[in-house]
Amino acid sequence: MGKKKTIELHGFNNLAKSLDLNLYIVEHTPTDSDKKHFISFVDEHYSSAKLMSIMEGVCRDIDATILDVSTYDYEPHGASALLLLAEEDTNLHKKTIAHLDKSHISLHTYPEHHCSVGMSTFRIDISVSTCGDISPLTVLDSLFEFFSPNIAILDYNVRGYTRDVEGRKVFIDREIGSLQSCFGDGTLEKYVSEDFNTPELRSYYTRMMHRDLLSWKDEGLLWDEVEEIYLERLAGGD
Repeated sequence: MGKKKTIELHGFNNLAKSLDLNLYIVEHTPTDSDKKHFISFVDEHYSSAKLMSIMEGVCRDIDATILDVSTYDYEPHGASALLLLAEEDTNLHKKTIAHLDKSHISLHTYPEHHCSVGMSTFRIDISVSTCGDISPLTVLDSLFEFFSPNIAILDYNVRGYTRDVEGRKVFIDREIGSLQSCFGDGTLEKYVSEDFNTPELRSYYTRMMHRDLLSWKDEGLLWDEVEEIYLERLAGGD
């Protein structure tokens, strides 16, 4: 990834930047034994403690300070984690907060099994919302390295405005042609990717499928299930 162009801003950058990711891990689990193995793997690798660990790494990557954390493990399966962030170091004991902004990271997981098809899915729903100089787009490679999703749906939006040093309104603080440009080549080459962007609305959408899943194309209902997740609509729908 090349160095991005930057804009010199006046004061605090209060653009609201939101990155929403739906990451799917899918596995063919035709037997009860296969299903139990998949669930055991999910419970072991994606507990709230493990999710907290990866989110702390994300915060280090974007130079954010963690103000507060909430985690929860659900019965029988699933977990959630929420982190409130500040852009700069804070001293809460002396109540001197340099830039307490509305930045946060939330993460929720949803295991599911489709009995008639024999496929298990694990969805990780991640929302990274930042303002200030923090950009959520810098963490995509790290998240993909940790979760290794088979299917990914990415949605990035910028709202509000800030001002440059001459007082002009700035509605986006970095040039974005595609969310794919925010990945390293090592990640991108593993996926088939499509963009559906609306730059005039500052809205960018990318969907990605791991190339390994293409071998499922002759699997009938199994492939239909995969394609519906990727397209976010029922098979045969518009």
